[in-house]
Amino acid sequence: MIILSQRLKKIADKILPNSKLADIGSDHALLPTYLAQKNRIQWAVAGEVNKGPYEAAKKQVESSNLQDMIKVRLGNGLEVLDKEEVDTIVIAGMGGGLIANILNQPFDYTGVNRLVLQPNVAEDKVRRWCIDHNWHLIEEDILEEDRKIYEILVAERSEDAYRYNQQIFSDEMYKMDCHIQLTRKLKILMGPHLLNNASLVFIKKWNMEIAKREKVIEQLSQSNLHDAVKKKRVFSEEVDQLKEVLKCLQKDKQ
Repeated sequence: MIILSQRLKKIADKILPNSKLADIGSDHALLPTYLAQKNRIQWAVAGEVNKGPYEAAKKQVESSNLQDMIKVRLGNGLEVLDKEEVDTIVIAGMGGGLIANILNQPFDYTGVNRLVLQPNVAEDKVRRWCIDHNWHLIEEDILEEDRKIYEILVAERSEDAYRYNQQIFSDEMYKMDCHIQLTRKLKILMGPHLLNNASLVFIKKWNMEIAKREKVIEQLSQSNLHDAVKKKRVFSEEVDQLKEVLKCLQKDKQ
């Protein structure tokens, strides 16, 4: 029986019973193997773009005697899938920009009703893709494992996706003890659901992100070039906004 990391276990919890799953960039096919062993899925496609991981995934599936339930395929992103073959797509463990590029591949999403996406960085690029392509962002989770912080985003197809995304990503005042402007840009950056239920891990992450930006500001301060001055101003404004949001969230938790 496969034992998953906390990150993969949290992703597994987002897969609905009896799903037809695609795991793109499958990492030894651990996720589909676990779900098949738990009888949580009908079948799965495990996609890998490189020969080495592809062979490792095949070995895992064969050693678990799950060849009839899990098909391991070699190919680039969504090109390993046939039309209407799956209803759930997982893309996890890579940068947000790469995830967005994979989702942008020519692909017919007919029959696909759920995306479970776990970017290691640049989560905002994944949220922007969901907004631009009318996928309803229904859920966000954050966790820390082995001193790394991960976010998991779940999106679904919906006739009301455009209206719903306009609502959750709209500019609004934070309606708690303090009144700050939560702009659309900040919500895309930080995550609307994560902001509404800010955990200690979330606050830790954004304190770390502020520290990174302050280092960039310090480096930019050493240059008088126009572009450097402009970038410094942009970073400084963002840091001020982030600090204000965290101060408000922490005040609400007291």
